[in-house]
Amino acid sequence: MDFRKLIGPVLALLLVGGVGFGVYLSAERKAESDRVRVEAAQVLTLRGLVGSEKEGFFADPRVAAALRKHGLVVQIEKVGSRAIALRQDLKNYDFRFPAGAPAAIKLQAAVKARQTYNPFFTVMAVGTWQSLIPVLEANGLVRQEAGGYRVLDMKRLIELAEKQARWRDLKDNAVYATGRSVLINSTDVRRSNSAAMYLALASYVANDANIVQTEDEVRRVLPLVSSLFLRQGLQ
Repeated sequence: MDFRKLIGPVLALLLVGGVGFGVYLSAERKAESDRVRVEAAQVLTLRGLVGSEKEGFFADPRVAAALRKHGLVVQIEKVGSRAIALRQDLKNYDFRFPAGAPAAIKLQAAVKARQTYNPFFTVMAVGTWQSLIPVLEANGLVRQEAGGYRVLDMKRLIELAEKQARWRDLKDNAVYATGRSVLINSTDVRRSNSAAMYLALASYVANDANIVQTEDEVRRVLPLVSSLFLRQGLQ
């Protein structure tokens, strides 16, 4: 057999195959490009002002993926919840997401919103170091619940704050025996909802488990609750 006679047909087949493969790749790339373009057209980008405690929520890849699944990409700007309503550029944002009813009510009035949404709420959480847990438990500041989480005893914290106790004053404290005051480091009570909630809770405890309502009650608890923030130092 003369193999040289087969070279021409073989080369022709290879050429046809190469052209066909090239056309196939081109079609696939065009289809992928069209798909990406359609998806991009279907995605809505939203800009919003959110309270600082929500920054981690929107940064969570699972949240971003869930929003993307519904055709949404959210870009956020972190602002103190109570400061959001004071912004002069609220119309430049698609949504505003403060924390707490007082901030939300003030914002609703500022933007004349007809409808608001309360998608979720969370407990107030206090962060500390693992090595301090035994010290806090030994001094009655923290107790463990059956669910595996720990609860801060606000009444005990207020008692220590009233005495202006320092970490070195706590019993069985060999891990953090410093002269710093036993306090919670909070956000700025003038601008932050979480700090305002801390103030509300502390004033309730300082007022014998009653909501502060009268001027006399304000005057009575003010020195103590003020010290919870002023003794933190510069915010």
